[in-house]
Amino acid sequence: MSRHPDSIRARLSADAPQVQVVSALLVVAGAQAGLPVDRIDDAIMAVDLLLGARRTPCTVGLTVRPGAVELAVSDVDSGWLEGKRQMLEVLATAVTADGAGVRLRVEP
Repeated sequence: MSRHPDSIRARLSADAPQVQVVSALLVVAGAQAGLPVDRIDDAIMAVDLLLGARRTPCTVGLTVRPGAVELAVSDVDSGWLEGKRQMLEVLATAVTADGAGVRLRVEP
């Protein structure tokens, strides 16, 4: 994840409400990027898929650009990612394995 500068970066403990925290950040980031509401909703569904069943700490990074938001999540098992990739690709414009994590890009 360190190869990409993130506008927003948060380290979330295993006990933190990870989905709720990241979803709130995505609403703000998506609005700043000018994304339509349905694409922000898609990004939130992707976060729920990525973090919903997790009970481990992680680092989350958000990069906001005009017309796009990128979300990076650390410590995502590569086997799990491959099993969920097809679903994630429906929700995000791009899904990229990034070291031991994953990076999603959401555009209109």
